Amino acid sequence: MIFKRRIAWNVTLLLIVAVALAAGLSGCSPMFRPAQPAADQQIHLDHKNSIGQTFVAKYDGLQGLQVFLSPQTAGPGEIRLHLRGDPQASEDLAVASRPVDGITGPGFYHFAFPSQTGSRGGYYYAFLEIEGEGQVLVSTGPATAYLDGSLYEYHAPVEGQLSFGLVYDPARAALGFAREVANWVGALIVGLFLFITPGWALLAGLWPGASTLRVAEKLGLSAGVSLAIYPILFLWTHLVGLNLGRLYAWLPGVLGLAYLLWRWFRRRRRPAPDDSPGLKPRDIEASLSWKVTVAVAANTLRSPALLPDLALLAVLGLVIGTRLWAIRPL
Repeated sequence: MIFKRRIAWNVTLLLIVAVALAAGLSGCSPMFRPAQPAADQQIHLDHKNSIGQTFVAKYDGLQGLQVFLSPQTAGPGEIRLHLRGDPQASEDLAVASRPVDGITGPGFYHFAFPSQTGSRGGYYYAFLEIEGEGQVLVSTGPATAYLDGSLYEYHAPVEGQLSFGLVYDPARAALGFAREVANWVGALIVGLFLFITPGWALLAGLWPGASTLRVAEKLGLSAGVSLAIYPILFLWTHLVGLNLGRLYAWLPGVLGLAYLLWRWFRRRRRPAPDDSPGLKPRDIEASLSWKVTVAVAANTLRSPALLPDLALLAVLGLVIGTRLWAIRPL
């Protein structure tokens, strides 16, 4: 049995190391995300005109664009990509270039520039122009293929979308995503405070049987009770002519938390079995003993309700995570 456990731990450790190595190796190369890959039309680009696109960056660390280009007329000229804050801006945030002779066949060509700090959710305008001799064809797609920007020609919007993708610095993108997840966690904590704490306090104070419920069951009941509290609070305060404003949101949670803390301290201060009131030092030491903590943790791990509760938390995490991911651009 011990041998099998060691094998399982070794396999788990190897998997963790493999995932870490894969993440490290992938972090060494830029992260490419196609924004609008459709390419059913082409626009002629030379030194007389410019072709651009407005777009929204999805991650931090924007450090390049890939544009679908095709060769037309070779020449010693240079294709320049200018990145600006919007089409009306006159100052460049970054500039990248490629030689016209480097466009040897149809495909996406990378224009790299310094990483842009705080680019997630930022609105940008990028345009191409040729300095010198040479001509290329710039591929575009239908106007409905991309919803966060528009194709531009001569710095004026036209119907269509540039065929392009965005390139990000993987390290900065990961840090930006970590900050975003931290914001999500903060929002979830506030949501738990607003929509769990009031109901949990009512269940604890009015229903003695609530203490026998599993945590997942109490969470579900607390959420239902909490949601019922707010319209009742609106109704009764309106009847007596009170307008509580922001207190409508915070008052039930604050009162519920205060009651739960009071209840917890009251239970901790109950008289001990002997004649003298209060907790004895030996009782405090016993309650804080690491052996007691280990025993409680072991009982929790052996509980038949552990796997269903973990499965419920995993499903809730996936549901909430997918919803938060879907509203990232908002």
